[in-house]
Amino acid sequence: MVRLPSPWQNSFRKALVLALIALAVVWMGALLPGDRLIGGAALVPTAVAQGRPVPPPPAAPVQIYRPDLATCQPQNLVVAQRRHLEQFATQPPEVLARLRQLQLELGEATLRSCAAQNLISREEAERIWRDLQTMPLPQAPSAGASQRP
Repeated sequence: MVRLPSPWQNSFRKALVLALIALAVVWMGALLPGDRLIGGAALVPTAVAQGRPVPPPPAAPVQIYRPDLATCQPQNLVVAQRRHLEQFATQPPEVLARLRQLQLELGEATLRSCAAQNLISREEAERIWRDLQTMPLPQAPSAGASQRP
C-alpha cells in the first residue's frame, strides 16, 4: 500500500527547502569574494558597500504631445472632456473636482498647442476654454434609473 504525504507534510517540506535555499545564498555570499554572487550579480551594490553615493537612475525621456487636426476640432475637445468626466460620475464631489481641475489643465495645454500650430484660431481656443470651464460636473445616476448591462 502506497502512503501519500499529508498536506501538512508538503507545506513543511516546501518551507524546509526554501529555508535551505536562503541559507545557501547567505553562505555563498559570505564565501565569495567582493560581495558577488555566481554570475556576477551583486548582493550589495559595490558603491553602497564602499560608502560612495549612487547616482540616480536616468530620467524617462520627455514626450511632448502634439495634437492633430482631428483632436483640435472644437466639438471633439468638448465631447472628450464631458465623456471623460462622465466615467467618474459616481465618485465623491472632491474627486470629481480634482479630476476636473487636472482635465482643465490638460485641456488648456491642448488648446494652446492647437492655436500655436494654427489648427484653430486663438479666438476659437478662448471660446472653447470658456466652455470647458463652465461645463457642469456630471451627476451620479439615480438609484431608480435603469443601468446598461
